[in-house]
Amino acid sequence: MAERIPNGYEIYENVNAQVFLRKIQPKTIRDEELKMIAQEIQKHANPHRYKYEVKKNIITVYEINQDIERLSDFLQFADKAKVEKHLLENATYSPIMRFILEHKEKRLFVTERFCFRGSVDDWIYIGGPDSLSQEAKTFIKHLGKESFFVL
Repeated sequence: MAERIPNGYEIYENVNAQVFLRKIQPKTIRDEELKMIAQEIQKHANPHRYKYEVKKNIITVYEINQDIERLSDFLQFADKAKVEKHLLENATYSPIMRFILEHKEKRLFVTERFCFRGSVDDWIYIGGPDSLSQEAKTFIKHLGKESFFVL
């Protein structure tokens, strides 16, 4: 068992609660850019359904895989708030949208969404390059809606 974290390494936990020891990553995404993503997600009808993380020059938005509200309805004998809290704590997430920093100096991003067609199952371009503010305002509002699939 390790007594300490080696120099140049950090403990990292991804959105699905997997924990890793990894080399410290250079920071290319600014804190205010992450705050902007968080604010746009908070405007959403169900912000608890989404999480985001940064890897290198990409901000990836993840969507919960479980329908927490529907699952909690099946457990009517229990306290709904406690059931939903437990389900959220044990939920898994899948990547659904990402913002890729294309131009570091101008801070221009392109936006991609995950395509679920059987023949594709990959990321597809949907917008940019533009400011992260513009990209986030244009696309995050479509998360969880039918309009997402026509982007």
